Amino acid sequence: MTRARSRGRYRDRVTHFLVLVSPSANRVYAADAPRLAAAEATELLGRPAHEVQLAGVPYVECEATEDDVPTLSNLSSTLAIFQWEGDLLRPIPLQRNEIYPDDLVTIQKYQGKTNETWTRLCLNVTAAHATTRTAKRTVMDPMCGRGTTLNLAMLLGYNAIGVDVDKRDFEAYDVFIKTWLRSHRLKHTIATTHRGTRLDLETACDKDAFKAGDTQKVTYLRTDTTALDGVVPKASADLIVTDTPYGVLHGSHAGRELSRAPLELLDAALPAWLRTLKAGGAIGLSYNRHVAPTDDLEQLLERHGLQVVVRDTFRHRVDASIDRDLMVGVPVGRN
Repeated sequence: MTRARSRGRYRDRVTHFLVLVSPSANRVYAADAPRLAAAEATELLGRPAHEVQLAGVPYVECEATEDDVPTLSNLSSTLAIFQWEGDLLRPIPLQRNEIYPDDLVTIQKYQGKTNETWTRLCLNVTAAHATTRTAKRTVMDPMCGRGTTLNLAMLLGYNAIGVDVDKRDFEAYDVFIKTWLRSHRLKHTIATTHRGTRLDLETACDKDAFKAGDTQKVTYLRTDTTALDGVVPKASADLIVTDTPYGVLHGSHAGRELSRAPLELLDAALPAWLRTLKAGGAIGLSYNRHVAPTDDLEQLLERHGLQVVVRDTFRHRVDASIDRDLMVGVPVGRN
């Protein structure tokens, strides 16, 4: 048998894999990480994955082929992958998608920052339900805060659009990203214009990629997320991924105050958001079930022409006031 034919059979052969779950600095999230990783793997692979323990160490067990290794490598909590052969674990080289140093998403520390592992899970699961055929996808976070989703999208080689009304968050992101680019000596162009309400960035992972035009573009707009017409082009985003308000000030002006009611804000914002979504796109919402009950949120999405394809799968406790989950919707009747 030729090597090519032998390799072809191996690629098609379904075997047992174990994914070693990365430890989390967040102890509360760490307790749920193996279960969430198993649910994420199930969603992305389209076949069951299970949480298991070997010698007291948590893993995710699944049946997969070699072609699934890139998917397993890029789960939000993957530290290592092994092929399970009898009593032995054979290490499998990871095939990561990151093209920039990961401190792009880990180095920032501030009160209220969303766990970047959770953000990656939300992005992964939402992307799995998008059918756009864009060569380089664009991720929009219409309530982006200090830019965790934008930085994660850039890390993975996507383009990104961020929107937030908070001046302090915009200015903090402006300072951070400029400092980070300089410290890593990455070739880039960046401009803050329109009296400090718009930031446009273009960069690449190395000089050759920049010269070849293989770049990542990030735009951050300091504006009301309910009023994007004429600000964000129609059909410009493959994915919309965001944290809905968990019960803190966030997102949009309501008179003189910022809105803290997630369902009211979403009802006002979804028409503008969905006009930016490409055909075949998907929207993923991280939400607090205490202030946005799941059934109410699903009904709201349905009223705006979305079919919910993920719900009640990733529920976990953040603290006493936040019971967090993910809901993913796609436009009804899409091809």
